[in-house]
Amino acid sequence: MKRFPPLKSVRRYCLWCMNGQAREVSLCPSDDCPFYPLRFGKRKQGMSTLKMIKAKCKDCAESVKKCDFIDCQIYPYRFGHNPARQGIGGSSPFLFKKRS
Repeated sequence: MKRFPPLKSVRRYCLWCMNGQAREVSLCPSDDCPFYPLRFGKRKQGMSTLKMIKAKCKDCAESVKKCDFIDCQIYPYRFGHNPARQGIGGSSPFLFKKRS
């Protein structure tokens, strides 16, 4: 399965949920779903897409670690991290020593 960026994965998940009908995504009645504000594939101010994905995964499965739905669009992001950015960012050892 091809991996998409987190926001596009949310959009594809919403399309999957509504049987591929974009019109149904816009009429989605589940306003308590963590993806409801992101369903059009556009980020809202102050919202972390990865945190929303993690919340949806917790809602779907009892344990994110035990999730076995590998065909799910949001599966790679279920821990709230983007695996494509592994090792990018974070504090350098120099800053860590300075903060201590």
